[in-house]
Amino acid sequence: MPRISIIIPAFNEEASIAQVLAAIPANLADEVIVVDNNSTDATAKIATSFAFVTLVREKKQGIIQARNRGFNEAECELIARIDADTKLPNVWVENVHKLCDKHANEVFGASGPAYLHHTNSKRVGKAVGRLLVEEGFFKGTKLMLGHE
Repeated sequence: MPRISIIIPAFNEEASIAQVLAAIPANLADEVIVVDNNSTDATAKIATSFAFVTLVREKKQGIIQARNRGFNEAECELIARIDADTKLPNVWVENVHKLCDKHANEVFGASGPAYLHHTNSKRVGKAVGRLLVEEGFFKGTKLMLGHE
């Protein structure tokens, strides 16, 4: 089974980073890298309170720079990138492994359904996401979205 690195770019995410990290089953994720992108709050302190987390710092501000720093630091065969406020289902890492087992040597990237969980309801968040991708700004574009 290929090993998996989870990359989490983070900038001032103290309100959500603990919940995200707590949802990652430590026995399934081989490496979890939180990339602190110049946070001025307790993001780094919270991240390092989880024994399985490797904290790296990226001084150049921006999600792309933070993401790429995490990619460059990763040591596993599979790289997963999630946001610092992502709500992972309990079986997320397990499902990544299942996908790779089922489609060995065929899968180069995968994405799951996504919704905007900051909205008042899951249904509204999914609808907004669907409009953006299927009928709106990203129409006709192949995207790698997050997982709900």
